[in-house]
Amino acid sequence: MALTWVLVLGPKGEDEDEEVFVDSKFAESAGMTNNAFRVQAGSLRFSIKSGRKIISELDVKITKRLKANPFEVDLSDPEKTPPLD
Repeated sequence: MALTWVLVLGPKGEDEDEEVFVDSKFAESAGMTNNAFRVQAGSLRFSIKSGRKIISELDVKITKRLKANPFEVDLSDPEKTPPLD
């Protein structure tokens, strides 16, 4: 799969950047909220957690995008992010 750019928006009321985990791989974060980062294109699960508790999680099909126009994943309002097909 090709690498692509995503921008993950955190839950409402969370102004500071949070670590974002992809596909429940909690050993290492993939990036931070409010900052574009690269992931493999395809069907992915994005998560934000605090300690052992998952704060927000969403399954999304990510398409190829450029850094200037990253695919937006909105964990504050899942209705804004296109769901998996």
